[in-house]
Amino acid sequence: VAAWHRHHQPSQGHRFSIGLIDAEGTPMPIPWEGEPRDTIVLELREASRTWTLADIPRAPVLSLLRGFSAPVILETDRSEADLALLARLDPDPFARWDAVQETAHRHLQARIEADRDGGPGPAPGMLLDIWRAALEDEQLSPAYRARLLALPAVREVIDRGEPMDPRAAVAAWTHIRKTLGARLADPWRATYDDLADDGGPYSPDPVASGRRALRNLALDNLLAGQAPDAVELALAQYRQARNMTESLGALTALLQHAPQAAADPLADFHARWRDNPLVLDRWFGAQASAPGCTVAAVRALMALPDFSLRNPNRARAVVFRFCLDNPGNLHTPEGYDFWAEQVLALDALNPEVAARLSRAFDNWARHEPVTRAGMQAALRRVLDAPDLSRNVREIVSKALAA
Repeated sequence: VAAWHRHHQPSQGHRFSIGLIDAEGTPMPIPWEGEPRDTIVLELREASRTWTLADIPRAPVLSLLRGFSAPVILETDRSEADLALLARLDPDPFARWDAVQETAHRHLQARIEADRDGGPGPAPGMLLDIWRAALEDEQLSPAYRARLLALPAVREVIDRGEPMDPRAAVAAWTHIRKTLGARLADPWRATYDDLADDGGPYSPDPVASGRRALRNLALDNLLAGQAPDAVELALAQYRQARNMTESLGALTALLQHAPQAAADPLADFHARWRDNPLVLDRWFGAQASAPGCTVAAVRALMALPDFSLRNPNRARAVVFRFCLDNPGNLHTPEGYDFWAEQVLALDALNPEVAARLSRAFDNWARHEPVTRAGMQAALRRVLDAPDLSRNVREIVSKALAA
């Protein structure tokens, strides 16, 4: 086992746990300090180090960072077959989740590259097998499956790109989500039905919360895959919901995949919760982050009587959610103008909030040329503005100097 620090070597080093499984997914004990262990802890204090594991009877597959034993970003050359095995059978929950995420990331990046080069995209068979196995594994808790079956966040996919290409990442992510929803419609529907509200009293405990989270994820995938009755399911869930997790989950899924059917639930939710500012923030945020929310649509949200840029929470719910969680619409000429306008408007009202929004373009130089030029022009527009606060000026000038 060889490990090294790629960027910098922390003074205290890193301790991380590893294990081995065989080709059937069976744990392989590791002889360590005089006794066999399923998991061992290694410590990397130097720039690089190699450990030799002796007396391993058959070819192993390495399970890394077990128990989230080190807060690091891991880069490995593990094969797709090894990752698929870990994603289906690793007994360590974190290592299995990490393998699922890495498999999805690799598939998404391959899809982005294929779209860029005009070639065929990667076959989704491996992803479908992993998702199906997790969906049908009743030994896994609903809460864990909800985590395991969620695709990596779009922001993470964008950050993995070399160069970063937000619109291509959104297109690839959307395509894969539709594929997983459509090709696995039957197990998603079975999962959704199995987790129906049993009519008992509401409970915030982890088991009940996990069931609600997985049911919302199943509904989201059914809508993404355009299942014939998915819109009706979402509308029924909204109408029959006995808690906000279910009602907001249905509303958010409709906004993501069937906005034409969301008008009545949106109006109903607003009428119910307009006097609760924190809940209304969720209503605003679900709309601002939806893929159908263009710059014109987010400006319309800001024109509502319930919106005020002077309210930091409301600004975060609308402006921040659009700029940070809606890359498909942010990364347009209109989106760059909107970001610059809002940084300057917030800077006149609340420089600390404006400084946080200005960090959204910190990594502009890593983007593909068209995106990079638009982000750079927006940064320069902010920097050239008179009476800019010290914090925003420092952040933007450092970003441009990168």
